Amino acid sequence: MFWIILNAITLPFTVIAIYFLIKFARTLLRMEKAVDHSLDILDNCYKNISFALERPLFIDNSEVRQVISDVKAARDAVLYVANSISLQIKYDEDEIEENEEV
Repeated sequence: MFWIILNAITLPFTVIAIYFLIKFARTLLRMEKAVDHSLDILDNCYKNISFALERPLFIDNSEVRQVISDVKAARDAVLYVANSISLQIKYDEDEIEENEEV
């Protein structure tokens, strides 16, 4: 009799916990897709900016040089963000692989 009452009490909590775990897992998967997509976009932007900065500058104007230096700073910021995100993801994947081996 005790086990029936205990199961009747814990079963709803277990079902609720499983529901929220699945909901959280789906949110994490959507987030991972968004981060991967953002990293692809950042990679393309970095390539385009690097290509544009390799061209020689024909106008010797201080405003143009300032814009070029701002674009270089933006390129470095894009690279920093992309590396920060991808290194964190790589670390997590390596940690998961180590845990699976144990």
